[in-house]
Amino acid sequence: MTIPYQDYLKRAKIAYEALDSVKGENVIRVYPENVFCSNKKTCHANNDQHIYYYDHHHLSQHGSKLLVDEIFRHINDSN
Repeated sequence: MTIPYQDYLKRAKIAYEALDSVKGENVIRVYPENVFCSNKKTCHANNDQHIYYYDHHHLSQHGSKLLVDEIFRHINDSN
């Protein structure tokens, strides 16, 4: 299951605007499309073994793990 990248950005626009308005020198931005939209053309809701979302907007347990791993990678890279 996939969604076009541009459609993903439209759906996430309000949330991104709110979160991007947060300023600070210790703010680390982690965007879910870096995990789920690797080719910037299509965003994936699953792979051959796991689903990433349990509905249109909420991550499944596996999808959450992938995003948490990305968050930790960014935190470790910033130190």
